[in-house]
Amino acid sequence: MTRGVRPRLMARSDARSLWRLPCSWHTACPRNSIRRKLHRNEKVLAQDSTNIPARSRIAPSWVALGRCDSALHAITFLRAARYRFNGLPIGYVLASCNRQADARAVAADLEQRASELPMAAEELVAVYAGLGEKDKAFQWLERAYADSSGPLYKLRIEPTFASLRSDPHFTAIVKRMRLP
Repeated sequence: MTRGVRPRLMARSDARSLWRLPCSWHTACPRNSIRRKLHRNEKVLAQDSTNIPARSRIAPSWVALGRCDSALHAITFLRAARYRFNGLPIGYVLASCNRQADARAVAADLEQRASELPMAAEELVAVYAGLGEKDKAFQWLERAYADSSGPLYKLRIEPTFASLRSDPHFTAIVKRMRLP
């Protein structure tokens, strides 16, 4: 491009797409962005295969790309560490990859330990949403909201809650939280 020449103005729809929030494993991302983040996390795991944050981010990314085999492989290490760290997507990945019995076992275990784990309510919402059990998901979402546990500000963007968004109960909770 030569100096002094302005680029053509973008169409209105293109201009709106530039103002999207930056995405990560938990937000709605274009597939290329998910692949870039996967590549970044794979680099981290090549250096340190026990890196729990990288493993916890890579598993839902594989689910978003429809690669359940890779997602299930990514959570094998996380299952041993699940009570030492919060926010691990084990139950969500199992539920999304049609491992309902395993996901229900994780949910039952989390329910028993809910008083010990600060983010258990949010994790249970994701598991029950993945299993398609909306009533239980909303029950735990109400509890998470009442306890102010976990990063509930991600409700509108996290794909783990996508199946709940069409429900009026979800809209009411979002309004009470005063989320945009």
